[in-house]
Amino acid sequence: MSELRRDEPQWLSPIRAKHLDDRFDQLNTLLNTVTGSVWSYLLAVNGGAAAGMLAFIGAKPDLAVKPWPYVVLGVFVLGLILVGVAHAFLAHKVQRLTDSWVEGTDLYYQNKMKWSALIDRDVALVARWKRVPWVLGWGALLAFVAGVFAAAIGFSPICAGAC
Repeated sequence: MSELRRDEPQWLSPIRAKHLDDRFDQLNTLLNTVTGSVWSYLLAVNGGAAAGMLAFIGAKPDLAVKPWPYVVLGVFVLGLILVGVAHAFLAHKVQRLTDSWVEGTDLYYQNKMKWSALIDRDVALVARWKRVPWVLGWGALLAFVAGVFAAAIGFSPICAGAC
């Protein structure tokens, strides 16, 4: 650390390095917790909405012949599929990161790869496809919201005067 920051007293470098590491660990733990909660929420709301819509279609035979309940159901199922694809994507990405890190570490210890190359390779792999989970997550939330609006529009004639 001291060769990177020559403008600070030598005794301060390890203190700041520890603070940087501690803060990263704190933020990383927080990110993992929040991310897990978000995916659970998206799975629950889309899954619950799909199950509710399916039950409603089954309980109301006059709705079973109309196309809009199936459109609403399809939108909720799309949200579930997006959550599933996101989970699979993240699992494969973490596996690829781990495999690459283990391989790179072995090459580094065998003097076949420089430290900077090891870090550059890892940073590049982390950055690759980093927006995919973001797009899938927002897509799943958008599917839920669209399904709710589509259901509200479809149910409005049924509820007119009765609700």
